[in-house]
Amino acid sequence: MMALLFLIWTGAFGLALANRRRASVVGGLLGLILTAAMFRYHLTDTILLGL
Repeated sequence: MMALLFLIWTGAFGLALANRRRASVVGGLLGLILTAAMFRYHLTDTILLGL
């Protein structure tokens, strides 16, 4: 999943460099939403520590 986020962000930056503004903004927003979802998933994950 992290590789997908990396590819989306890289694609958005690549589109920005290629002067494709609208596609870059859409890709960046998609990356931002997926990054927030991944952060929320990891934030609410229960961690069991056995000592």
